[in-house]
Amino acid sequence: MFKNILNFNKNRIKRLTLANLHQKMQEEKFDPNLIELLLVMFKKRIQENGEWEFQKWLNDLNFRVPEEFQNQEACRKVYLMSQPWLKAEVLQLEKETKLPWGVQDEDLSHLDEEVRKVQLVIRHRLTEIVNDLLYSS
Repeated sequence: MFKNILNFNKNRIKRLTLANLHQKMQEEKFDPNLIELLLVMFKKRIQENGEWEFQKWLNDLNFRVPEEFQNQEACRKVYLMSQPWLKAEVLQLEKETKLPWGVQDEDLSHLDEEVRKVQLVIRHRLTEIVNDLLYSS
Protein backbone atom coordinates (compact mmCIF):
# COMPACT_ATOMS: atom_id res chain seq x y z
CA MET A 1 0.00 0.00 0.00
CA PHE A 2 2.81 2.44 0.91
CA LYS A 3 4.45 1.72 -2.44
CA ASN A 4 1.17 2.56 -4.22
CA ILE A 5 1.02 5.93 -2.43
CA LEU A 6 4.62 6.71 -3.39
CA ASN A 7 3.96 5.81 -7.03
CA PHE A 8 0.77 7.88 -7.01
CA ASN A 9 2.66 10.94 -5.68
CA LYS A 10 5.56 10.36 -8.07
CA ASN A 11 3.18 10.25 -11.03
CA ARG A 12 1.55 13.48 -9.88
CA ILE A 13 4.90 15.25 -9.42
CA LYS A 14 5.81 14.33 -13.00
CA ARG A 15 3.04 16.76 -14.07
CA LEU A 16 5.31 19.64 -13.03
CA THR A 17 6.86 20.15 -16.43
CA LEU A 18 7.96 23.42 -18.03
CA ALA A 19 5.25 23.06 -20.65
CA ASN A 20 2.52 22.53 -18.04
CA LEU A 21 3.81 25.37 -15.86
CA HIS A 22 3.98 27.70 -18.86
CA GLN A 23 0.46 26.82 -19.95
CA LYS A 24 -0.93 27.26 -16.44
CA MET A 25 0.78 30.64 -15.95
CA GLN A 26 -0.73 31.81 -19.25
CA GLU A 27 -4.17 30.52 -18.26
CA GLU A 28 -3.87 32.39 -14.96
CA LYS A 29 -2.87 35.52 -16.88
CA PHE A 30 0.54 35.95 -15.29
CA ASP A 31 2.46 38.97 -16.51
CA PRO A 32 4.31 37.83 -19.68
CA ASN A 33 7.61 39.25 -18.41
CA LEU A 34 7.27 37.30 -15.18
CA ILE A 35 6.40 34.12 -17.08
CA GLU A 36 9.57 34.50 -19.11
CA LEU A 37 11.65 35.16 -15.99
CA LEU A 38 10.21 32.15 -14.16
CA LEU A 39 10.74 29.85 -17.13
CA VAL A 40 14.39 30.93 -17.40
CA MET A 41 14.79 30.34 -13.67
CA PHE A 42 13.12 26.92 -13.90
CA LYS A 43 15.23 25.89 -16.93
CA LYS A 44 18.40 26.80 -15.05
CA ARG A 45 17.33 24.67 -12.09
CA ILE A 46 16.59 21.74 -14.39
CA GLN A 47 19.99 22.07 -16.07
CA GLU A 48 21.77 22.20 -12.73
CA ASN A 49 19.80 19.55 -10.83
CA GLY A 50 17.84 17.50 -13.36
CA GLU A 51 14.13 17.44 -14.01
CA TRP A 52 13.19 15.09 -11.18
CA GLU A 53 15.01 17.21 -8.55
CA PHE A 54 13.36 20.32 -9.99
CA GLN A 55 9.94 18.70 -9.76
CA LYS A 56 10.52 17.64 -6.15
CA TRP A 57 11.81 21.14 -5.30
CA LEU A 58 8.75 22.78 -6.84
CA ASN A 59 6.42 20.35 -5.10
CA ASP A 60 8.09 21.09 -1.74
CA LEU A 61 8.09 24.87 -2.20
CA ASN A 62 4.53 25.16 -0.81
CA PHE A 63 3.96 28.83 0.11
CA ARG A 64 7.68 29.58 0.33
CA VAL A 65 9.58 32.05 -1.78
CA PRO A 66 12.01 30.50 -4.27
CA GLU A 67 15.61 31.31 -3.40
CA GLU A 68 15.93 33.42 -6.56
CA PHE A 69 13.34 35.83 -5.13
CA GLN A 70 14.92 36.18 -1.71
CA ASN A 71 17.32 38.78 -3.08
CA GLN A 72 15.73 42.17 -2.43
CA GLU A 73 17.31 43.87 -5.43
CA ALA A 74 16.05 41.13 -7.75
CA CYS A 75 12.55 41.57 -6.30
CA ARG A 76 12.67 45.31 -6.85
CA LYS A 77 13.51 44.70 -10.52
CA VAL A 78 10.61 42.25 -10.79
CA TYR A 79 8.31 44.80 -9.16
CA LEU A 80 9.30 47.49 -11.66
CA MET A 81 8.97 45.05 -14.55
CA SER A 82 5.54 43.71 -13.56
CA GLN A 83 4.14 46.44 -11.33
CA PRO A 84 0.59 46.71 -12.74
CA TRP A 85 0.08 42.94 -12.63
CA LEU A 86 1.55 42.64 -9.12
CA LYS A 87 -0.65 45.42 -7.76
CA ALA A 88 -3.73 43.77 -9.25
CA GLU A 89 -2.71 40.39 -7.81
CA VAL A 90 -2.21 41.85 -4.33
CA LEU A 91 -5.74 43.26 -4.48
CA GLN A 92 -7.06 39.93 -5.77
CA LEU A 93 -5.33 38.06 -2.93
CA GLU A 94 -6.94 40.41 -0.43
CA LYS A 95 -10.36 39.59 -1.91
CA GLU A 96 -9.69 35.85 -2.03
CA THR A 97 -8.33 35.57 1.50
CA LYS A 98 -10.40 38.38 3.03
CA LEU A 99 -7.17 39.57 4.67
CA PRO A 100 -5.18 42.73 4.02
CA TRP A 101 -1.91 41.99 2.25
CA GLY A 102 0.01 43.30 5.28
CA VAL A 103 -1.46 40.47 7.36
CA GLN A 104 -0.77 37.86 4.67
CA ASP A 105 2.90 38.74 4.61
CA GLU A 106 3.64 39.33 8.30
CA ASP A 107 6.62 36.99 8.04
CA LEU A 108 8.09 39.38 5.45
CA SER A 109 7.54 42.59 7.45
CA HIS A 110 11.28 43.25 7.74
CA LEU A 111 11.44 43.91 3.96
CA ASP A 112 10.35 46.98 2.03
CA GLU A 113 6.86 47.12 0.55
CA GLU A 114 7.74 46.35 -3.08
CA VAL A 115 9.81 43.30 -2.14
CA ARG A 116 7.07 42.04 0.17
CA LYS A 117 4.44 42.31 -2.57
CA VAL A 118 6.61 40.44 -5.07
CA GLN A 119 7.35 37.66 -2.60
CA LEU A 120 3.75 37.40 -1.42
CA VAL A 121 2.32 37.12 -4.92
CA ILE A 122 4.97 34.75 -6.24
CA ARG A 123 4.81 32.31 -3.35
CA HIS A 124 1.01 32.29 -3.36
CA ARG A 125 0.43 32.04 -7.10
CA LEU A 126 3.20 29.48 -7.70
CA THR A 127 1.75 27.30 -4.95
CA GLU A 128 -1.71 27.52 -6.53
CA ILE A 129 -0.36 26.56 -9.94
CA VAL A 130 1.59 23.62 -8.54
CA ASN A 131 -1.45 22.42 -6.60
CA ASP A 132 -3.67 22.77 -9.66
CA LEU A 133 -1.25 20.68 -11.70
CA LEU A 134 -0.84 18.07 -8.98
CA TYR A 135 -4.46 17.64 -8.02
CA SER A 136 -6.47 18.30 -11.15
CA SER A 137 -7.89 15.26 -12.91
